[in-house]
Amino acid sequence: MQWLTVVIAFLVFGSAFILTFQPYLDEFLYEQLLATRFERRFGFRGGRVRVQTPDGERSVYTILHVGPGGALERAGFRVGDVPSGGFHSQSVYFMRSLSLACEQPGHNVFIGPMGHDGSAAGQRRIRLPCVP
Repeated sequence: MQWLTVVIAFLVFGSAFILTFQPYLDEFLYEQLLATRFERRFGFRGGRVRVQTPDGERSVYTILHVGPGGALERAGFRVGDVPSGGFHSQSVYFMRSLSLACEQPGHNVFIGPMGHDGSAAGQRRIRLPCVP
């Protein structure tokens, strides 16, 4: 009976932990483990920059480098662009969009230069290129 109690407690607390930290786990997975694959494939480098906002300092995912002649440069991306969208994380939304570019031809992403609060300002819609 004690084992059953331990297993149930583990499942309840484990589920709560995963649900609570899911956005951070996704962010870590995409930014630390999968980002280089997308960066090489599409010809860019992304990363986080610290931005001072009226609500305090914030970490924002942005495009740090766009390779000359790369797929994202040809699509119209610029250094300093901030992907917008996504419920929890800009970087996860952006990289998931990159992965959909070939599966859903014509898939668009909204992006724009960084505004004073760290969000994308003056958004523009860009059709993502398919890079096999």
